[in-house]
Amino acid sequence: MLPAARPRKWGRRQIVTPRRKLHILALIVIFGLSLEPALETLQLWLAYRGEALLRVDYSLYVLSALQGMHQGWHHLYDLEAQRRTWQELPLGWWFPNVFTPALSVVMIPFTHLSRDAGYALWSAILFACMLVSWHFLAPGDWKTRLALLPMLFVSYPVQLGLWLGQILAVQLAGLGLCYFLLRRGHERAAALPLIVIALKPQGMLLVPFALLAAGKRKLFVTWAACMAVMGVGVLALVGLDGAAAYLARLAYAKSHPLEFWVAWSYSLPRRIDNVALLQLVELLAAATALFAAWRHRERPEIAIAAGLAGSLVAAPFLHIDDFVLLFPAGWLLLRASPVPLTAGFLLLGYASMLSSNTERHDGRWILLFACVFLPALAALPWRRADPQPEPAGGLPAAAPSK
Repeated sequence: MLPAARPRKWGRRQIVTPRRKLHILALIVIFGLSLEPALETLQLWLAYRGEALLRVDYSLYVLSALQGMHQGWHHLYDLEAQRRTWQELPLGWWFPNVFTPALSVVMIPFTHLSRDAGYALWSAILFACMLVSWHFLAPGDWKTRLALLPMLFVSYPVQLGLWLGQILAVQLAGLGLCYFLLRRGHERAAALPLIVIALKPQGMLLVPFALLAAGKRKLFVTWAACMAVMGVGVLALVGLDGAAAYLARLAYAKSHPLEFWVAWSYSLPRRIDNVALLQLVELLAAATALFAAWRHRERPEIAIAAGLAGSLVAAPFLHIDDFVLLFPAGWLLLRASPVPLTAGFLLLGYASMLSSNTERHDGRWILLFACVFLPALAALPWRRADPQPEPAGGLPAAAPSK
């Protein structure tokens, strides 16, 4: 006889506990409170055009590309060449060029567009990059992720970065793609998105080294090889004199932060006058990041988050919009430690970001949170990584029911 057919299971009905109801209510409140200011951010972003674009970083990016094209790439950091280019395309502010050669090359296609059209296209790219980062890095189920989306666009560091057309959103997308590939076992491929570090190194420079400390040797070697090839290409483009001028410009920017609008409130180098003490603090921040990555080497989320936090604390040159990198760091921490204590800690960090939404735009609380966030990663209780792969949507795989 054939065995009796088993009844078909249509799935179990999820029991909504009081704790679950409270969680859903909190998500609804968070979504409702953050939706309106997030839409205001996007509305103001769409309104940027005309004379307002004379005072955004996007225009400075394009100016650096035009300088290389018209004055010669070996004069990319020549102040006289920059002034000549500036006179052809006058802007509302002046900064000695500190952008990387890679970023200037990336902006070449935008030199053929009008300022309004180029900024609109660039803004669309940045918005798409923000969504890519959120899609791959934001933790939790769809309700939690939906609540996290408008929160991303509320704080002043994010608003400023988007309005100025900062390259940071592209780097956030690179982090998302790196994590996506890394969790699927494509270690060498995961190194490729980290090439975006060449566009603006200071906020992400420690990430590959933290991943190396976590045992991702193939990723680090691939990344280092790609950066070496890119370095040879850049050297061929700007020449030895251009490379020397760039290094001199970086040293000048570090010693003259006021000329580059680096505020005292959110910058450790502005707060510590003693050079030896500052170097010790920066070395300690880097060492803490590497230790956190090594200690939690089975969890790449912690390694990436530690690399980001360590880079921000140890960076010799920083602006308040660079702290947007705390968002992917926080998301990854919540993926690695999805407990109420972690969520509460990150809400304090979010409050520190919101504290800058004032007329003073004071970032001292953001800096304080970053300085606490880094050792907190190192002190996080060790936990073995979940060996299960993630599904295609980028969310953690569901644990088997017990």
